[in-house]
Amino acid sequence: MEEGVTFRYTMYNKKEKAEGVTDYIISEVSYDSSNISATFDLKFTDNKGVEIYNSDFKISCSDNSIKIDYDCLFPTQMMQ
Repeated sequence: MEEGVTFRYTMYNKKEKAEGVTDYIISEVSYDSSNISATFDLKFTDNKGVEIYNSDFKISCSDNSIKIDYDCLFPTQMMQ
């Protein structure tokens, strides 16, 4: 993993019209003897370009497993 790498997911409705975009950036990467940890920043924008929410989440890789902190993927107001 490399800091600064970005990727984007575009969500479409049944008529194949874009409804929103989620942009991700790897903002921090750290390595130790057996683990790789990274922080991903994300921003969801609707089809009008209005930012709906942003958040960050952490993942870690060790041996043959990946751990993702899913609680951080969605802002608290979306969970209500």
